Amino acid sequence: MLNAQNKSVELLDFNALVALLDGNHACRFVSLVYRAKETGELARHTIMLNVNRRNALARDLAVLAGMLPKLAGIKRQACEELIASITETLTTGQNSAYTKQGYYAAQGNGNVQVSVNDVCYVRGYSIGKEVLEAGTYKKVKSSEKTLAKNELRRKLKNTRCREFRITLDNFKLARAEGKALIIDATATSLNKLAGLPPVTLAVPVPA
Repeated sequence: MLNAQNKSVELLDFNALVALLDGNHACRFVSLVYRAKETGELARHTIMLNVNRRNALARDLAVLAGMLPKLAGIKRQACEELIASITETLTTGQNSAYTKQGYYAAQGNGNVQVSVNDVCYVRGYSIGKEVLEAGTYKKVKSSEKTLAKNELRRKLKNTRCREFRITLDNFKLARAEGKALIIDATATSLNKLAGLPPVTLAVPVPA
């Protein structure tokens, strides 16, 4: 458990959480309980903040370049395409295949992005994940080249940069514990209904 011995705990509401993530260097780790929207998986994620994604890409480029001479066929082609993609990102500052240009250069040292609709996207480097409830996972038929790329990606660092969507609807609680943030983003409409006061039903008056 992160900072289990630290007794200095500060409870945060949604806005305070966003403000703390936005450019703050004090917190380095996040323990996030999160339910994935697509699969329904409930898991506790351990995330490291303030990660320099450009440094991760440069490291990954060197790793792929070192692997390339040992590869052949479809695996070599997959490696070459990953090298070309990372090289484009590092040299131009963006990737033509990426749909969120300039996204990681936003506020919060790349830790957070906030929309006008009270949506907070928390980003960081995934250290680990503990599955609390398994979800429903779709089986996808991938091409041989895609499978080869996925195998290579497992050896890279930038692919472990993850993003989690926190809203006023799924935000349950957050607390700061020293250099760690503990976030529960598992609230549902049922959670919110449970917090409402009981409703008194009108008793029909006999005619």
